[in-house]
Amino acid sequence: MYTDGSCLGNPGPGGWAAYHVDSGELVTGPAKHTTNNQMELMAVIRGLERFEDITEVYSDSTYVVKGVNEWMANWKRKGWKKVANVELWKRLDGILRNRKHVSFYHVFGHSGNPYNELVDNAAVEQATAMRRKLRGS
Repeated sequence: MYTDGSCLGNPGPGGWAAYHVDSGELVTGPAKHTTNNQMELMAVIRGLERFEDITEVYSDSTYVVKGVNEWMANWKRKGWKKVANVELWKRLDGILRNRKHVSFYHVFGHSGNPYNELVDNAAVEQATAMRRKLRGS
């Protein structure tokens, strides 16, 4: 699964996208007032909620990949103290606890990876549509 989030302004209107490579299914969503990191997390969360067979997640977000692979275990041991976006991280942790194994991999954004470009474009489209909606146009 490839995921991406977008925010126009930080904070501002945002969007997220997740693409299931095997099925070719894309899921997306908007948010009125959010941050880029929140949208990156939401893309992973909503993708994993939608696609139960995922074993690999690819993201251009160092925040998400390092968060899962390096930081989350310490956050949990320390009682989630001083963790930004803690509710989203806890939600993701709950999803991951109920899976056998999900591996997270970093991909470089805007490097020509067609799946990363797809989710990037879809997330930006969601954020742009939300901005237009909020402006009343």
